[in-house]
Amino acid sequence: MSPICSPIFLHHRPSLRDFCSIRRAVSFFCLLFLGLNFAHAAESGRVETFPLAVTGNSSPGFTLRPPASLGITFSNLVSSQTRALYTLIPTGIAAGDVDGDGLCDLYFCASDGSNVLYRNLGNWKFEDITASAGVGCPGQHSIGATFADVNGDGALDLIVTARGGPNRLFINDG
Repeated sequence: MSPICSPIFLHHRPSLRDFCSIRRAVSFFCLLFLGLNFAHAAESGRVETFPLAVTGNSSPGFTLRPPASLGITFSNLVSSQTRALYTLIPTGIAAGDVDGDGLCDLYFCASDGSNVLYRNLGNWKFEDITASAGVGCPGQHSIGATFADVNGDGALDLIVTARGGPNRLFINDG
């Protein structure tokens, strides 16, 4: 089965100065965008709120679900060698609808080993589609991921960052 994504390796290593100025610019535009949207919504009277519907005698909260019942078996096992090298071992998760079925799919980053992409089948059931999607990034110390429509085609693409690189951009080919 061919991969649904094409990898693009990002070899440029931005300096701390690049990162800070990019981060400031993105933060500014995000705040500006959010501020304008909130101001517009408040002026137009289009702000809606909905109470949390609690059924029965239970209170709002979370329910712990066993991983086996979900189909999510990912575990970020960190080798003693990796632990010895780094004080902080960050990894990431991305959530988004990669297959366009209206359900939120999950991508987990691994410090050692391969990352995993789970397709949401609905009803709290997931299946591992990492191999068919070609997004495992084996042997890479992945520290973060996000889904974003990078090329504007309406499908979420995947960006994976790594300690020591390369960072990867996977274009969603469907």
